[in-house]
Amino acid sequence: MSGQTENVQNFTNLTDAIEDFIKYSRKQQCAKCSQKTVHLYRNSKCGHPYCSDCLKTITVPVQCYVCPENVRQKTLYYDLAYKFMNEWVKNMFPAVNQDLSRNPENQWIHDYEEKDSNGDSQLSSEVHTILNNPESNTEKLTNLLKNGVNPNTLNSIQLSPLHQAIEAGNLEVLELLLAAGAQPNSYRNEESTCLHDAISTFINDNNENKETKEKIIRSLVKYGADLQARDIYGVTPKEIAEKHPVISEIINSCDEISPVPQPPRVFPPKQPTFFAFSNDSYKKKLLSTFSQMFNIQFKNVFMPTTTHFIVDRDNFYPENDALLAILSQCQFITMDWILYSVAFKRIQPLDMFEPTGTHDCPGSDCFKKSRMNYLTMKPRLFTGGSFYLSDPVKKKNRMRYEKIIKTGGGIVLSSVPQSSDTDEKVKTFLHGEGTLKKCSTIVLHTFKTAKFKSTDRIKHFPIQWIHEAIETFSVKDPSQALMENLMD
Repeated sequence: MSGQTENVQNFTNLTDAIEDFIKYSRKQQCAKCSQKTVHLYRNSKCGHPYCSDCLKTITVPVQCYVCPENVRQKTLYYDLAYKFMNEWVKNMFPAVNQDLSRNPENQWIHDYEEKDSNGDSQLSSEVHTILNNPESNTEKLTNLLKNGVNPNTLNSIQLSPLHQAIEAGNLEVLELLLAAGAQPNSYRNEESTCLHDAISTFINDNNENKETKEKIIRSLVKYGADLQARDIYGVTPKEIAEKHPVISEIINSCDEISPVPQPPRVFPPKQPTFFAFSNDSYKKKLLSTFSQMFNIQFKNVFMPTTTHFIVDRDNFYPENDALLAILSQCQFITMDWILYSVAFKRIQPLDMFEPTGTHDCPGSDCFKKSRMNYLTMKPRLFTGGSFYLSDPVKKKNRMRYEKIIKTGGGIVLSSVPQSSDTDEKVKTFLHGEGTLKKCSTIVLHTFKTAKFKSTDRIKHFPIQWIHEAIETFSVKDPSQALMENLMD
C-alpha cells in the first residue's frame, strides 16, 4: 500500500471511528435520571452510566435501573476515557469550522472587504467622511465596527483608519477604532508607527489642539503602543521622548495600560487566493475533490495576490515561489489540511496545519512570524534596508535575487555603497536584530566574505544569508551553522 493510500485509509478509519463515537455518545445518559453529561460514572458490573448527582443518592446497594445487576458506590468508577474523547472531538472540530458548502456567507474564507471604484472600503469611506466634515457624527462608524468590520482595513493610498484619525487629530474616531481592535503599532507606509506620527504631530504643530493631540498620545500608549518600536531611521518613541521633556511626561503619566482588544474579525482586506500545485495524480485528485466539496478554487501559478500557499509537508525545501510567498506574508498550510477537510467533510482550522519550519531551519516558525507580521500590520522583512549584489552573481540568479529583495521591501543598489557611519539620518532595516539594528546596507557575495570589513552601517554577507533570513524571518548576522557549511 502506498503512503498516500495508507493516509487516506487512516483518515477514513478515523472518520468512521469518530462517527461511531458520536452515535455512541448520543446514547450515553444516566441510567437513573436520563441526564446527558460527559462526567459519567459506570457500574463495573454492567457498564451502565450514572451521573454525579445520582451517584450521591446511592448510599446503599440498589438494583441497576437498566439491568438486574447491583449498583453500589464501590462498584462505580469515573469514565475518564469518555470525558477525554469528548474533549478531543470538541476541540478538534469546533463549531465555528462549519461546512462551507452549507454556510458560505458566514465563513471568513469567502468574506473580504468590498472596495468601491476608488479602492476604498465602506469603513475607509466613512472615516474619510467624518474626518473631512465636522458636522458628521460617528453613529454609522460605530455600527460598522459593532457589526465586525475590520478596523485595520487600508484605504486606496494604503493608510489605516487609525493613521487617518491621528493625521486629522480626531480623538473620538481614534478611540472608537482602538476599542474595536485597531492595531496601535501599525506602520504608515512601512516607515513610522501610529505613536511616531502622533508625537511628530504634537511636536510640529504650533499650539493647535495641543490638548487633543496629547490625549491621542495617551490613548495610543494606553492601548499598547510600543515605545521601543523603531521607525525607518531606527528611532524609537522612547528616544524622541528623551529629547522632549513634555512628551516624556505625557508617556510616563500613562500608568493605565489596557490590552489591545481582539476585534470580531481580523482578516486580510483582500479576497483569499489559494496557490497549490502538484504533479502527483493522487494530490491532484484530492485538490479537485476539495474544490468541488467547498467551492474553493486553487491557482497553479504563484501571484502577488496569493494569500494562502499549500505545501506538501512540514520542514520542506522552499523553492523560489515559497520564498516569495513568505516575504509576501502569505499563510502557509500543509496538504494535511486538504486531507482532513475532505475526510471530515468540513473545513478544518488553518492554524493547526501551519508548517513549523523548513528543511534547513526546522522549528524556526518563519511562516507564523510572517503571518503575524502581516496581521499586526508590521513592515515587510527587508523594509528600510538596501542590498548590493556583487559582480560575480550570475545574471539569472541576479534577477531572481533582485525580485526576492524587492518583494521583501528592500532596495537594490546599482553601485557599491559608500560608508555612512557618520550619517545620523539614514534608513535602517526595521527588522534588524543585534549588530544589524543600525545596518542600512548588506552587500551579498558569492564567495567568502572574510576579506571584506563590515561596519555598523554596511555588512558583507554570503548570498546564502538571504535564504536563512527568509527561512527564519529575521534580519541578523549569519548563523554559525551557515558559515561552517560554507567553509566545508
